[in-house]
Parts: sequence; C-alpha cells; structure tokens
Amino acid sequence: MKIKKPLYKYSLLPLKYFYKLILFALFLIYLSTGGQAACILLKASLINLQDINALHSIIERSIQNNRLDSVTKWVHRRPLSETDALIEIITPKSGDMEPSLFFEISGRRLQQKDIRDALFWAQLGLYRTRYDALRCGSLDAPEIFDEIFSSLFVSSQLQVLIKKHPELVKESVRQVMLFDVKYPARNDPFTICDIFKKIENSGAMIAPKDQWKRLHRNLRMVTEAFLERSDEE
Repeated sequence: MKIKKPLYKYSLLPLKYFYKLILFALFLIYLSTGGQAACILLKASLINLQDINALHSIIERSIQNNRLDSVTKWVHRRPLSETDALIEIITPKSGDMEPSLFFEISGRRLQQKDIRDALFWAQLGLYRTRYDALRCGSLDAPEIFDEIFSSLFVSSQLQVLIKKHPELVKESVRQVMLFDVKYPARNDPFTICDIFKKIENSGAMIAPKDQWKRLHRNLRMVTEAFLERSDEE
C-alpha cells in the first residue's frame, strides 16, 4: 500500500521556491553591482593607460557632443603629478568647459598645497557658475548657485583661508577677471539650467544667445564694482 506524504510537506513547497527565488534575485543583484564596480575600475585603468595628449581629442569630442562632463571625469582619473600638464592643455579650451572642471583643478591644487592657485581655480569655477546661472533666465539663480556651489566645491580649508586673508580673495578675483578677458566663456549652460529648474521647480528658459554678451558684460561690471568697494574698505 502506497503511503501518502503528509500534507504539510506540500504546503511548504511554494515557500521553499519563494526563498530560492529571493536568493537568486539577490545573486543577480550581487553580480550586477559587482559588474558595475568592475566596469568603473576598468574604465579608470584604461584612462590611466592613455597618453596625456589624448586629452586634446577628448576635449574636442566633448565639445562636439556637448558632453563636457566627460573631460572632468577623465581629468579626475589622472595622477596628481600630471596637474601642471593637464592645466596647460585645458587652459586654451577653458572657455568651452563647465565650472565642474575648474573645481576639480582647485581640489588638485589644494592636495599639492598650492593654496593661492587652488583659490584662483575655485573663484574661476564660481565666476563661471554665476555666468551660467545668469543665462538660466532667473535673477535669483546666481545667488542660489553661489550658496550651493560654495558649500559643495569650495573646501573648508579654502573657506578658512578666505576668512583669515580677505586680501587673497581680491587677488584671486582680479586673476579671474584677467583670465576671463583672455578665455571668455563659450559653453552652453544647459547643465546648470537643468539643475536650477529641478531645485526651483521652475520653467525658466535659457536666455537667447544674442543676450549672452550683455549678461557677460553685466557680470564683469558687478565684479569690478566689488573690487572697487574692496579697495575702498
């Protein structure tokens, strides 16, 4: 006579398969995240294997494809010892670059203990951020981004330095103004504008290109007025 299996064994079968499904899903997640990490490490290794002069073509492609963040990412992966050479390549094309690249260079200079140059690049990043924000179609944008970017990208070490030595601020801003004459901004501010729209939940549009020169002129006038007031104090 055939003995029937207890009913509870059958009732546990769906639960057993359910746990197996969960374990399989967790395994897939593990493989996925591990694969992503491996991919990131592989990309970093490939960037380090490239000759530094590859940055010329990377900059050109990033401008053509409007993917300027790719330059910042590439520079971020390079050895700190290459900073001088990287700056030499970047400077002539700096007008086409996004502010994030200047903050990256500022961080590198800070690691090299070159405080003055770190401050200059941070100020350039803030200046270019203000210009991008002005072109976002909102008068509030420059102040909002000043607060956000100052806290995110200007290191605490630089902030302490600024408080102790306000004269260095004037010096760095004057450097930025001279740099801006030689290498004026030509980038499209869509990245900053997109961030601003999300923060403010606004429908502000990028100012038409025929207004960009006027906005740039206004920014220079405001900055020069700041320098004049600082000299009088």
